Amino acid sequence: MKTHLITLAAAAAILLSSTTQAFAQTKNPPTATPAPVSAALNKALQPKTNFKLAGNLTTPVEFGEIDTYEHVSGWFSINMPTNWDVTDNSTKGKEVEVTFTDPSGNSALTIMAFPYAEEMSDDDLANLMTKVVKDRVGSQKKFSTGKPQMISEGLVGVAYGYDVTSKGKAIKMVGESYMRHADQKLLTMLTWIVPQEQYEKTKTQMYALMDTFKPNADALDTGKSSSGELVIDEITTYKHKSGAFKIDVPADWETGDNSTPGNVFVTFAQAEGNGAIIINLTKNKGMTLKGKELESLVSGFVGLLIGQNADFAADKAKSDGNTASVTFSYTSPAKNGSVPMRGIAYADQVDKTISCFVILVPQASVEANADKIDAIDKSYSVTKNAKF
Repeated sequence: MKTHLITLAAAAAILLSSTTQAFAQTKNPPTATPAPVSAALNKALQPKTNFKLAGNLTTPVEFGEIDTYEHVSGWFSINMPTNWDVTDNSTKGKEVEVTFTDPSGNSALTIMAFPYAEEMSDDDLANLMTKVVKDRVGSQKKFSTGKPQMISEGLVGVAYGYDVTSKGKAIKMVGESYMRHADQKLLTMLTWIVPQEQYEKTKTQMYALMDTFKPNADALDTGKSSSGELVIDEITTYKHKSGAFKIDVPADWETGDNSTPGNVFVTFAQAEGNGAIIINLTKNKGMTLKGKELESLVSGFVGLLIGQNADFAADKAKSDGNTASVTFSYTSPAKNGSVPMRGIAYADQVDKTISCFVILVPQASVEANADKIDAIDKSYSVTKNAKF
């Protein structure tokens, strides 16, 4: 079994929720050290789109006729101008990410939401929201942010600013983000971006719109829930576009590629969240890793990415000198309960490429899919002298 990869953070996605007239009536900001976010939320922090604008940033923001927008998922509704463009980057049943942009292209409201059944405190929300904001706009020039504020119980907000260049001129942008955990089931986040010079002129109208935002956690119970059952049928060969690896995967699983120069990160996920394959390739220009070093690598990788899930337990890693592996289990939250999961992760090195490979399936479905899991396992290979 040549190289394999580790990683899995079950899948969710992060959202934006809003309400109220911001920071004028806030309580003291959270001061306790927030609990670390779970592996699922860490996975969700990978942004699909950044909070950026592409319009003429000196043109006035336009508000047209107002009407109620209800997302097709039923997870939220909000009143918005009918002349604002709507961009929907949602994944059905997993996450919602919708951006409304005014006709001038210089103000936008982004709403994100996803199911998350684990309890979160206000400090957890503040920690997560701050991380999302920094991940998405923290690299902008002169980025600065205030402290997260508790707007009300279960709702936190943060204000921030940064500079962008428009027609050779530096424009100061301001942003406000709000996050809540509706009924401890639906995590939402709402983000508003606007040029600073237009903030005072537009805030009354924007606050009025954001105050109409209504998350609907009950809609989560109307869809198909995760039952913990998995049947792997047809498998097909996947070859990464860089040529760095190939593997046989279930034909109906969704592929996600978050690779960057020097790092390959690809996921294959069953639609209901009842199975996943994760592959991560990185370059190691130093010594070749063997035995105990690979055991430490695979154990640390699994612990970091999956260890925060409920009931996580891992066996002692073992190796044959060239490949290390570790088996583990945890409980994955689902819409109508939870699903005991079983996983195996491998780590090895091919030339200067370090590979980690993880397969995750419901514990109840391991035996029924044993032949297919074995076939997937044996099909994985990393290209020698891979370039990526």
